[in-house]
Amino acid sequence: MRRRAVRLAGLTLGILGLFQVTGCQDATQVEWWISVPPAAETVFRTKVEAFNKAHPGQVVTLLNVPAGQVPDQLQTRLAKGQAPTFVTLSHHQIGDFPPDTFGSWGSKVAPAIRQDIFGALWDHPAGSDSAWCIPLWMQHHFTADNTTMLEKGGVIRIPVSLGEIVSQGKLFQATTGHQLWMPPFGDPDYAMSVFDQQGVALVNRKMEPQFHSGAAVQALGWWVQQFADGVFPKESLDLTTSQAVARFQAGDVAMVSVLPKDILTLKDSTHLKLRNLGASRDISGESESVRSIVYGLYHPQKAPLGMVGQNLVAFLQQPKVNLDIADAMNSLPVNGKTFAAGDFGAAAGGDVLFAFNRVGAAFVDKTTTTVGGLRQRALIAKAVRSAFLAACRDGKPADVALTEAAAMYTREAAPLKGANP
Repeated sequence: MRRRAVRLAGLTLGILGLFQVTGCQDATQVEWWISVPPAAETVFRTKVEAFNKAHPGQVVTLLNVPAGQVPDQLQTRLAKGQAPTFVTLSHHQIGDFPPDTFGSWGSKVAPAIRQDIFGALWDHPAGSDSAWCIPLWMQHHFTADNTTMLEKGGVIRIPVSLGEIVSQGKLFQATTGHQLWMPPFGDPDYAMSVFDQQGVALVNRKMEPQFHSGAAVQALGWWVQQFADGVFPKESLDLTTSQAVARFQAGDVAMVSVLPKDILTLKDSTHLKLRNLGASRDISGESESVRSIVYGLYHPQKAPLGMVGQNLVAFLQQPKVNLDIADAMNSLPVNGKTFAAGDFGAAAGGDVLFAFNRVGAAFVDKTTTTVGGLRQRALIAKAVRSAFLAACRDGKPADVALTEAAAMYTREAAPLKGANP
């Protein structure tokens, strides 16, 4: 599936999604338009072929339409009532092709929601009426806007099992006419949203700090099952597709094989170790965990471990460790300010804070079980994150800004303890 407006801050592809599919000879026919260079088309076709093979009941036809021809061809198709199922356009193409030109087709697409994923905040270039995406449950699970949409779709309680996700997906589709998640083509951002947010955070309600703890293992079971069931074909994990694939693989490597070995030995010295190693880049003598963390933090586009630092923040719940890692990520000056090196968005500290808030906002008292409860916490998390980034842009050291933001979050969230509207 493609819901690609997520991570649009750092990547190139956006999505306009149409929600109807047609049944034909016991198979669901899906027509997917893309507008990409030949190399990218090869990647897309590999994904589609893998998906078709794994899902014989659905047939995806991929058409690579030259960018300049998309508007005219699409309007012609719309006039005939023959809209494609998916239209994947680049960021600038979305801006050049505003939805007010879609006619009746516009009612079949949902407005994009503010993209708060992994700290890569993307504000719509010309307002929320000029960018669109498929409304996926896991895509924005912890954002206030999405929780409102979910409640309107009849999804009130947070799912705590794979079966509940399936049943709530059917309810959501029946109520809204939209699919909770579309046929997945192994999209890396979507995968990371599912695995890191739903698979780990929602199941790991005890917020156990070790990856080999019971709840985390159960969460990883969901992760593995997605592949076993063909939901995300392994063939789709291609580092040439986007930086987010590296982040997705980071979770795979870190959670399954790397961090449980020696991460606990890092607690007392994380701050100095990561700062010094990040500055020197000499990690040859360090353990596998340390090498993974440092390389992922400072070489996010080259390493399959760019998500490791955020996994640490999400799972090592001790506040001191959170702050140490945050400071380490923001230790290298960029343009005179303490933004982190690497391509994490406006400021990698935002990633740290978002990871921190993603966990804290949803599980501040470990009793949040409703979508309404998530909305209240998400609103606070967004306000805190905005304050943090504003402080960083004003030149305040990121570790100081993060400390202040954490205090702000604790203060604002205190009245919500035990609340489950």
